[in-house]
Amino acid sequence: MTRPRRTIISHFYNEEYLLPWWVAQHASLFDHGIMINYGSTDRSVQVIRHHAPHWEIRDSRNTHFDAHAVDAEVMEIEREVDGWKIVLNTTEFLVCKDMDKFLQQLDELGHHAYCLQSAHMIDPLHLELPDPIYRFPLYQQRYYGLIVNHGRNRVIHRYPDGDYIIGRHGSNHPGSSLPPGAMILWYGFSPWNEQLKKRKLQIKNKMGAFKGYGGQHLMNEEEIEALYQEFAQAPHYTDDLRENEEFRRLCF
Repeated sequence: MTRPRRTIISHFYNEEYLLPWWVAQHASLFDHGIMINYGSTDRSVQVIRHHAPHWEIRDSRNTHFDAHAVDAEVMEIEREVDGWKIVLNTTEFLVCKDMDKFLQQLDELGHHAYCLQSAHMIDPLHLELPDPIYRFPLYQQRYYGLIVNHGRNRVIHRYPDGDYIIGRHGSNHPGSSLPPGAMILWYGFSPWNEQLKKRKLQIKNKMGAFKGYGGQHLMNEEEIEALYQEFAQAPHYTDDLRENEEFRRLCF
């Protein structure tokens, strides 16, 4: 049986810190990748070419991150490719032990779109964790957070495009939610170090007029730190996910 064609799409701006983990992870799961460059000035392009030389890198037609314009561009690109596809940010890692088996399961379930379970990855406040290294997957070095069934769910689908709700956290297409066998890990507050903080703070330079989306990226350093503290102190937001059977099965 021919392996289903599967494509991952993302956009990036100065993401050289997370990209070595992100590209290596998804290059092993997808046979096609399209990366949309928002004018990066760091080594992001070189990192992508090193870890996935067969992927496409395109310059965005947009100068700034605007939720409507970003969604329109990625959906236009989606319409160029067939098969299963997903659009993720660089902080979002899809974990799956057997992508062929997972997509075969989706085919057998019969829907054309599925909303995937997600986990918010957040470092505990009082643990002194060493900085992760590129030699090992990020999710095997940072595994604290909260598994959720709403909020940041991403859609994997085989429609011409995702027909996304603004921000791509959901779709107007009918489908089934949360099939087992895969999960999206959102590394929004992990690893909570200077590199990730810098990554969050620099995105404001690529945002246009604020229209109610992406407000987190307009915060200053003190506000970002306060938001992290708020999450990290909330009950169960920094649980050790190795104790969760599904997370452990997918990641270890």
